[in-house]
Amino acid sequence: MKKQPRNAEQVLREFVARHGSQIAAARALGISQPYMSDIMNGRRNLSERIMKALGLERVIVERAS
Repeated sequence: MKKQPRNAEQVLREFVARHGSQIAAARALGISQPYMSDIMNGRRNLSERIMKALGLERVIVERAS
């Protein structure tokens, strides 16, 4: 069975869970806890640096009309 791709939100929430708190996860990523909270609540986007630290990459899909 093919593994379903995980979205960035799932990856970030799993990262926070592994670190035990937003504070610990934010420190591991080199950002503040308020910035982490903004990302998790959709007020900020993931930067390329944070995406790379989480093992993610931005993919743009263009649909043919």
